[in-house]
Amino acid sequence: MLAYLIKSSLLLVLLYGCYALLLRRETFHRFNRMVLLAIMLVSALFPLVEITVKDTWIVQYPLKPIYELQEKQFTEDMVEEKAMPAGTVDETVPLIAEETTVSVPQFTQQKENASWHTAIPIWMIIYLAGVAFMLTRFLRQIWELYRCLQGGMHLEDEFGNDVVIFSGDFAPRSFMRHIIISTKDYEQMRFLEENFRDYDNVGVGRDDGKKKGEFMSIFWNKKTVSMLKWGTFWLSETPDEPSKGWDADCMRTATWALMKDKKTGKKFYFVNTHLDHKGKEAQKNGLKLIVDRIAQINPDGYPMVLTGDFNMEPDNSNLAELDSKMQSARKIAAKTDSHDTFNGWGRGKGIIDYIYVSGFSSCPEYQTITKRYADRKFVSDHYPVCAKLIF
Repeated sequence: MLAYLIKSSLLLVLLYGCYALLLRRETFHRFNRMVLLAIMLVSALFPLVEITVKDTWIVQYPLKPIYELQEKQFTEDMVEEKAMPAGTVDETVPLIAEETTVSVPQFTQQKENASWHTAIPIWMIIYLAGVAFMLTRFLRQIWELYRCLQGGMHLEDEFGNDVVIFSGDFAPRSFMRHIIISTKDYEQMRFLEENFRDYDNVGVGRDDGKKKGEFMSIFWNKKTVSMLKWGTFWLSETPDEPSKGWDADCMRTATWALMKDKKTGKKFYFVNTHLDHKGKEAQKNGLKLIVDRIAQINPDGYPMVLTGDFNMEPDNSNLAELDSKMQSARKIAAKTDSHDTFNGWGRGKGIIDYIYVSGFSSCPEYQTITKRYADRKFVSDHYPVCAKLIF
């Protein structure tokens, strides 16, 4: 039992060390969980496996020399026997076998036994202490999870996951279909406003037209750009009020703003949107509504920028009308890339995020930003995209 516990513990430490070195900082959460479960199973079962290797040894003896040695030894013994006087006894050979008892000092055996008896409890105490610590930690996490699920505010995201907002300062975590985040992490708008003092923003929550739900916000640097007017409309049959359109799974919005470059005095429009991820009719009609609204809000023909997650690949036929009126910065940029914009936290791929432009003289550079932030490979299930535009 002791040997099994030692082997299992050492194997667990070794495998977990490899996990911590190679995968702990990755955000493939589902894959990481599978690896951790596999480590536990391997550590528990592998020490029970016995591997027997059967070896065959072939030894060749020099037969003739051995025979000669045996014959020589036999001859010498016969000579010695003949040379021994009659009536004498070879004292080296006992005629009577007497029963003898060899006394082994008892303290040596007791000392060895004592060392094993003292070693087993020490190992057991260390092992059981580790088990108790991990079990206590596990039960504490279960209690915290139960407390969050019972006391948090529950929202459903666009993928059907249960997002639980709970007050407190802790790292985001997930369990099954539950995603638990702190109030601080959930309020992204407040975080951005508090940490980007040089920037201002406009936008509303899609669920109530105020603060609830997803924002299609537009941020700008107050030192270089001023905002003249702005608005938000819903991608639905009733775009001027909070509503879900066509076969959409969620409410979707688009926010627009008329901006002015302080250095040149030139004006331009900026539109930000997020098309539905499921409803095909909602994608098609939502994009058409955006194209029509752009024409309505921009009668003077100012340069226009349209950004967003379209949930469409570049070869989607629904982009045809937009392509006839605006240009994809990815396609026209002098320096560009073909990197996927969707990463799905490491489980997805695809180009579904766009920057469309019109009215600018050139686009020197387009970039999909895939670098790490601090120690995280992903900060979102999408990569940021950016473009440099010249009036």
